[in-house]
Amino acid sequence: MLAVLTVALLVAADEPAWAWQKSMPGGEHWPAIPEPGGMANFLGTWLPQCRHDAWTDHGNMTLHEGGRISYEKKKPYLATRYRVIETTPHYVVLMTREAPWKQYGEILRFVVLQSVSPEPDWPRATLGWNECRPQPKDLAGFSWADDDAALARVWAGAKSCNPEFKIPYEGSPFFGNRGWSQECKFNRIEPESRPHQ
Repeated sequence: MLAVLTVALLVAADEPAWAWQKSMPGGEHWPAIPEPGGMANFLGTWLPQCRHDAWTDHGNMTLHEGGRISYEKKKPYLATRYRVIETTPHYVVLMTREAPWKQYGEILRFVVLQSVSPEPDWPRATLGWNECRPQPKDLAGFSWADDDAALARVWAGAKSCNPEFKIPYEGSPFFGNRGWSQECKFNRIEPESRPHQ
């Protein structure tokens, strides 16, 4: 039930720190990822700017090398593992995994990480997090333990999430007209701050 509520909150939340993605990679609000580029740029600890229960309840999020995600919350119900699928100059595509909970099985999602241009409302927001929970048919036969080639094939054929299959529209020209949550912006916690374990 908690996992279902999480999905509903991610889709329905509509606070000032949420905004539909209105630009394309390389556009005014979607710059290239700064050096060192790729996933390395997003490692570290981040303060969520999304005012809804799921992120607020978990506190700061840390993206670690090796595919681990940790939070201030000791027993998280958000994703705790990630795998990199694709790296481009403007975004990184991940698959994330939420561990099984009670009678619910694991939840796999696609996530696009991007570097965010500073804006008046988010002067220090440097990470954009967009996610999509694929339809079961897009994951048919796939296991989290499968190799990288299998993961890439699943992403390439994920009609419910991959932008290649989407119908662009003005409010979200890259992600298309369904499937993806609204973007969550994060502020980086300065390196000298003591990260949680």
